Amino acid sequence: MILTSSVFMLVGCTQKRDSADEVQPTPVLDPTVETHTLGGASPASMIEETWGIRIESAMLSAVGYMVDFRFRVLDAAKAMPIFDRKTKPCLIDQATGAAFAVPNPPKVGPLRSGGHIKEGKVYFIFFANPAKYVKSGNKVTVVIGDFRAQDVVIQ
Repeated sequence: MILTSSVFMLVGCTQKRDSADEVQPTPVLDPTVETHTLGGASPASMIEETWGIRIESAMLSAVGYMVDFRFRVLDAAKAMPIFDRKTKPCLIDQATGAAFAVPNPPKVGPLRSGGHIKEGKVYFIFFANPAKYVKSGNKVTVVIGDFRAQDVVIQ
């Protein structure tokens, strides 16, 4: 556990959380559950309206050693900040606060799609999952700069 935490702190994914920090409950982004906030909009529709994307899936990949996060661009102009290569995406396990970064192999580069953004196209971000720490059914938060999607359920 200590080795895993220190590796992710080296890549600068997010600030370290104390184990005493309590995770606050937030609305669910599970597409099979109908939840609403005060304004009558679900968290998923708020993400669509604010960021111009729809979360398609978050699932284990590469025999569980990666988390594959997929999203569809609905409005290219609103989605531009998510594609900024200077902003490092981070996946946070909500139960523990453990943070996971996007691998950046020397020959391939960051394992995330980008380039010319097209509306209607599905894009991906792969997050490292060393020791298969994140399991199917876990709730995670995906953070990319100011973008934050909470309660994303891993399939």
